[in-house]
Amino acid sequence: NRTMRRVAAVIESLPSRLSGSVTVPELAGEAGIGTTHFYRLFQDLTGLTPKAYIEHLRIEEASRRLMQTDESVMSIAMDLGFATSQHFATVFRRIKGRTPSEWRGQAQPGR
Repeated sequence: NRTMRRVAAVIESLPSRLSGSVTVPELAGEAGIGTTHFYRLFQDLTGLTPKAYIEHLRIEEASRRLMQTDESVMSIAMDLGFATSQHFATVFRRIKGRTPSEWRGQAQPGR
């Protein structure tokens, strides 16, 4: 239906918005529906809450950058919208099972 397509369009826009703060009410407004309804439809489509989905997108992008660039962990964390490098490391470890530095070391042995 049209509402689901609007929610799906909002979800598709998220990878390009990882550096800024994104709120559920803001996303719901973009989809043209109420926050509670958006939250439920978002979970139906992705299997995750909006916050968890965005965190996963951010960590996937961070993983890519850690493996493919020499950007500092702090720079990646700040660029992806994390308030502190500690929060970034905590979320990264919860999702990936190791710290950002450990991830980079595994991806690039000899560093």
